[in-house]
Amino acid sequence: MMRGLILFLIIFSSLGCTSTRLSKANEMMCRANIPVYDHDLAVRAIEAGASLDAHPTYRSWVTFAAEKGNNDLLELALRSGGNPNPGFDGELVPRTPLGWAVWRNDPIAVSLLIQSGASIDTLDGQGRTPSDYITRQTDAAIHDLISAR
Repeated sequence: MMRGLILFLIIFSSLGCTSTRLSKANEMMCRANIPVYDHDLAVRAIEAGASLDAHPTYRSWVTFAAEKGNNDLLELALRSGGNPNPGFDGELVPRTPLGWAVWRNDPIAVSLLIQSGASIDTLDGQGRTPSDYITRQTDAAIHDLISAR
């Protein structure tokens, strides 16, 4: 196990994910997205205690999982304490996790996020709420989940 971790650290060190500001677990999170998304690595990083609100290219791992449509990672991030309403210092985010889930027409992700306390009223960087992404083609279950809030 230790030999594998050392090899892992050497590999992602060469990819630009090391920094004195990043914990080892957060470095694992960084590596999970370079050059392509690695689900198993992201899961290991979350389980190792990486900050769920510090993704190298997204505002949070909850946002990343919602946008990518990875409901297993989304569920793990939320269950591990990830914020369903990420944002930094009142700054608007490009799209909220719930906005991504509605936009992607994913009732499972919408349900996970709503059960975890995602706000249906938060404006994203485009001035829209998750409800604004509902169209005629949106799954009926999403209509029901959003309107029940």
